[in-house]
Amino acid sequence: MALEQKKITIDGKEYTLQKLGIREYYKFMDKLKHGEFGIVESYDFLLENVIVNPRLTLEDFEEEGVEHCEKVMAATNKFLTAKSKK
Repeated sequence: MALEQKKITIDGKEYTLQKLGIREYYKFMDKLKHGEFGIVESYDFLLENVIVNPRLTLEDFEEEGVEHCEKVMAATNKFLTAKSKK
């Protein structure tokens, strides 16, 4: 089963997002709930597992800055929790 993907554009930059499998989503949420992931770790996880194109690290947001990074992460979180369009 292919995981749902969606392209988003933020401040003129395009990103391709991919849903996590339900088990991986809840593992991620458990780590957040139990303090195993802080902001950096959670953003690293989203960049590695949900934002599939372009492949980025937090350092890649240096030029656009924190505001742009926060917009991308907010859109990513919204996508993860939105009802699938199947």
